[in-house]
Amino acid sequence: MKYIYDIKSKIAIPTEVLKDKNAIKVLTHPIRWKILEILSEKPMYPLKIAKSLKLHEQKIYYHLRLLEKNNFVERKKTDEGVITYYTTKPVAYSIIPKWVKTKLKEITINAFLPPPHILDGFIEDGKINCKIVAGSTIPHGKLKRISRSSYIVGEIAVALGRFGSSEEQLVYTDMNLDTKKGNLIVISGMHVNTLQAELNKYLPIKFDKSGNKIISTISKEEYSEPNTGFICRIKNPFDKTKSVIVLAGLESSGTKAAVYAFKKYLPKISKGNMYNRNVMAKVVYGVEKNGKIESVEFLE
Repeated sequence: MKYIYDIKSKIAIPTEVLKDKNAIKVLTHPIRWKILEILSEKPMYPLKIAKSLKLHEQKIYYHLRLLEKNNFVERKKTDEGVITYYTTKPVAYSIIPKWVKTKLKEITINAFLPPPHILDGFIEDGKINCKIVAGSTIPHGKLKRISRSSYIVGEIAVALGRFGSSEEQLVYTDMNLDTKKGNLIVISGMHVNTLQAELNKYLPIKFDKSGNKIISTISKEEYSEPNTGFICRIKNPFDKTKSVIVLAGLESSGTKAAVYAFKKYLPKISKGNMYNRNVMAKVVYGVEKNGKIESVEFLE
């Protein structure tokens, strides 16, 4: 399989290269082209195609056999395995003459995975452009607590690695962060991450003053289950040209739920809050089994 890659839009389309001259003739025949256009809208039985084109069914079978022989369509059967219908293959078709030389010898998979909207600015031209900030594992902050979920920062780094790479240091703790400027991904609750405590007042979904509840300024709901976490993206209050993504929970299980959702559901998170699509903020509940978050439910 090859890909047609648009450098400007960073979109890749799977394509098959036509090498057989006869295949090109098969593809460009006016009736067969109409059949492909019909099948591109939805799978269809030969009889319905014949009625649509006002042609004899046997003539449609003839053209379908040629299209199938050259891998332009696929034959499928109903669940009962009786009636056969046809569908197009989800690929484009290209012709590459021998005199055309390739422009790129190497290209990474990152080029084919445009980042979801929530990562705008965090991934630029295939490079990770942010810092991940976890709570320190030594006693600190007003309550002298330690973070018990800092180890999951590696999972965030892996999630980002699907879209870009970095040669710079990515992971910091709230105790050794050198600057609050730039794009930041901040992990853990306000009692174990002092940066999260500073950011809390700016968040549309945040902790109450005690840190024992999550409150949503969007839905006006309150959440107190330990496995509850939230994900928010806001402008960085310390650097207005950049952004912050916060992943936090009431307890470590809630933070793990937020991280799980971040890894699995970035496109869904990018669509915004169900009560206000313009606000990129979600509340999630982690479904736990044997001490491990195995799935999440979106509460808003």
